[in-house]
Amino acid sequence: MSKRANPMAVKSALTYDVSEAAKALGKSPATIRNWVKDGLPVMSSKKPLLFSGLALREYLRAKYRAKKTPLASDELYCPSCKTGRKPAAMTVEAFSNSTKTTRLLGICSHCDAYSSRIISNGKSDAFAQTFHVKEGGHLSYRVAMRRQSFSFANRLDGHLEKWSIFHVIKAML
Repeated sequence: MSKRANPMAVKSALTYDVSEAAKALGKSPATIRNWVKDGLPVMSSKKPLLFSGLALREYLRAKYRAKKTPLASDELYCPSCKTGRKPAAMTVEAFSNSTKTTRLLGICSHCDAYSSRIISNGKSDAFAQTFHVKEGGHLSYRVAMRRQSFSFANRLDGHLEKWSIFHVIKAML
């Protein structure tokens, strides 16, 4: 099962009960009932609970839209801060994700954690004017991410100790 339900899996002109909506969206009936508690509009308050397909679509789109974090053109997403932050010294490394996208990886200027952003290759020139871009590779990115995940598990005297990879990457920048 995918984490997010596809809003296009329900037909907007049809009505659904809990089990039909769960089957169409690939979720459990308990999930659909939880959505009702969270604000999914119901056609009638009596059982069986009926939902408009259009209401299901709008609810899911609004729910997923609320989770998105808009970024300014000079920001990367920092998972530690859970918001967009400028990278330290406006320096990032570029890693090719696919033929169409590139991942920018930098260090958050606020909390010194890794921050990233996925951009279209067509927009790379605009981001090159904003950031100091250094070319990276898949291997160094994966090693850095693996070491960062271990750093959060390392504690010394009750304080969070980071691996030296942070200092290595900061020196590379």
